[in-house]
Amino acid sequence: MKIRSLYFYCLSLCLLLCFSAFASTPLCKTNPIQGGIVILQIAKITQTKPRVYFHDLPVMTLKKNKQWVAVIGIPLTQKPGRLSIKVETPRSTKQEFFSIKHHHYQTEYITIKKSSTSRPNKKFLQRYTRERKMMKALLNHWSNRTPASLHFYRPAQGRISGRFGLERYFNGVLSSRHRGIDIAAAEGTKVHAASNGIVLNTGRYLFTGKTIFIDHGQGLITLYCHLSKILVKKGQVVRHGAVIGNIGHTGRATGPHLHWGVYLNRTSVSPTLFL
Repeated sequence: MKIRSLYFYCLSLCLLLCFSAFASTPLCKTNPIQGGIVILQIAKITQTKPRVYFHDLPVMTLKKNKQWVAVIGIPLTQKPGRLSIKVETPRSTKQEFFSIKHHHYQTEYITIKKSSTSRPNKKFLQRYTRERKMMKALLNHWSNRTPASLHFYRPAQGRISGRFGLERYFNGVLSSRHRGIDIAAAEGTKVHAASNGIVLNTGRYLFTGKTIFIDHGQGLITLYCHLSKILVKKGQVVRHGAVIGNIGHTGRATGPHLHWGVYLNRTSVSPTLFL
């Protein structure tokens, strides 16, 4: 009886290990444009997991259909054309090539009279510089954990009031690119974690107000801005769909909304590719 039980235990363990070896992470959509995502097959699953780099930065590598694939975030400022990644294995180093296309994002032109603008004071600039450095470090974070899924839960219900990639010009000069989407909703509307992850940090910032950063693994970070309340703490494990805060208009915001951003290999990418 013991031998039979041991046999079934070993058989179950073998099946579990085989399934794990070929289990795939559900992937996001692809769009080979500036601010988009490219997914490339780079090696067979039977090979050791490769290390992949794009612009000398580590790239997410996942299992898909018995292949290793690289999931590459393309910067909004990337020039269109032929690009490459470096793929390293214990036996070799090679390049894989791909191309991206130019994409014309929505533009907004604002004219401001010089008399209506004021020069920010020293205290403001010091805080802005300090917070920008902190946020950059958080968005550049890398952990080796494999993301549970690249199919995300919509973080809030409401109207899309700001599109990803919007180029804003002040007095004819490009001032900023919108690195996320805005979801307008009533103050207090629940905000949900887009996927499983660990709360990397929370804080109140000059421009983004009350903000949450969630690490989903391998350079995939989501942030949730302008919240009225933060309901999670640094280091907390969250499940997809969990309530993490409430919509507000803290920071620089003209009305209650959620600014939701997605960052991959240190660059902002279109959140809609994950929905």
